[in-house]
Amino acid sequence: MTRCKKCDTEFPCQPDGACWCMEKPRGLPVPTDDYAGCLCPNCLEGVSKEYADRNKAELSCNG
Repeated sequence: MTRCKKCDTEFPCQPDGACWCMEKPRGLPVPTDDYAGCLCPNCLEGVSKEYADRNKAELSCNG
């Protein structure tokens, strides 16, 4: 068990094995800020959505 770097919730994490997060689509940058480390499923989903929304906004501004 580990604690989420964002919300401090305890959740199962297996970085050396078949962790649940490995089933998520690739494409998120590796966090280097306060959230560097493992995130719980809810927080990872939220960060993924924020990242996707931010990229959509940037693409619409550039195109």
